[in-house]
Amino acid sequence: MRRVIQTTTVALFLAVGGSAAHATGGIFGLSAGANIWSHSSSGDLFGGDIDDTLDLDSDNDVHLWAEWDHIFPMIPSVRLDHTELVQDGADGSSVDLGHTDFTAFWSPLPLPFVSIDIGLTARNFDGELDGGTIADDDLPGNWADEIDTITSFSGWLPLGYLRAAVNIPTTPLRLEASVKDLSIGDNSITDMQANLVYKFMYAGVMVGYRDLSIELDEFDDITTDISFSGLYGGGFVRF
Repeated sequence: MRRVIQTTTVALFLAVGGSAAHATGGIFGLSAGANIWSHSSSGDLFGGDIDDTLDLDSDNDVHLWAEWDHIFPMIPSVRLDHTELVQDGADGSSVDLGHTDFTAFWSPLPLPFVSIDIGLTARNFDGELDGGTIADDDLPGNWADEIDTITSFSGWLPLGYLRAAVNIPTTPLRLEASVKDLSIGDNSITDMQANLVYKFMYAGVMVGYRDLSIELDEFDDITTDISFSGLYGGGFVRF
């Protein structure tokens, strides 16, 4: 009887593992990838319109990610994202809002062809604002006093996480969309992505669009209301 129970347990584990491997395209549920995000910006910094003052240029930056979507019940799966986010402007000015995300998520609804993940993200900003050599007359209010030198800032913020994906039957295609959202007092972040994935064996490529809005009020003495948006593309592997 004991041997029957052990055999049944192993069979169930392998069946669940096989289902997870089929869903993720890998045996261990591990995946990692890299994208190039081509972004432009709009908004305000310290009360001044960035188009009128900094004249930031569109740029291309790297987004790296790794994920472990495992099969163990109750234990959250985990994901790590890092986004470089730098734009240069007039007279040596620049904005750096690079950030790293640690996400824990669960998949509560096992559905055919569809996956839904919910979780929490801890986002760490580690950036700086450089006012360059913009003349004081070009800056609104006391902005000159705020960024006449390079201002570095860092800190953590919590965000909710939601992701949905649909595997298109009889094709190697997959549609995905995700949102990370924060609204606490005068601080708010909305980070939305949508992409089309083409899978082959244990790898794939994707193309998509990302829209990131950041509104911070005295976050590590930094005040911003700025948005970045644009297309991205890249590849990934699964194990």
